[in-house]
Amino acid sequence: MQLNNIINHESIDALKCIIIMCINRGEETRVLNNLKVFNESIQKLFTLSNNRFEEILLNKENKENKNLYWNEEENYSSSFNSILIFYSECIKVAIESNKINITIEFKISFNRILRKYLLKKKNTFLLKMFFKKQEELFRYCIDTNNSLSSQS
Repeated sequence: MQLNNIINHESIDALKCIIIMCINRGEETRVLNNLKVFNESIQKLFTLSNNRFEEILLNKENKENKNLYWNEEENYSSSFNSILIFYSECIKVAIESNKINITIEFKISFNRILRKYLLKKKNTFLLKMFFKKQEELFRYCIDTNNSLSSQS
């Protein structure tokens, strides 16, 4: 997958649907291979210049005070939000399907992306967005009485 394609929210959503279908079919190897390709593509974001990185992650390219702009959730691009949703929804489906290995791999990948974002752009609001997704997943595990939330 090319970087230009993977950061497009439609591409991310399509891949998410494919992976969810594979999880439900029990195709663990295919799921993990697709996750690996996705992760490698996302990793390329972190090699971009700060300006290009911001251009991809934010809805608007130029803002007078970019530091304040980073602090509003609605300012993040659909591609960025699709990345968060991709991981959280795939984790939920893996939990529902009781696919422990897949769940763990997705959680590890999700946390690795969190660390990369924070190193690239030290931002407390970005951290809050990730923790919000983590909290949703934790609550989901509690609501479904699933012990996978404590595994990492």
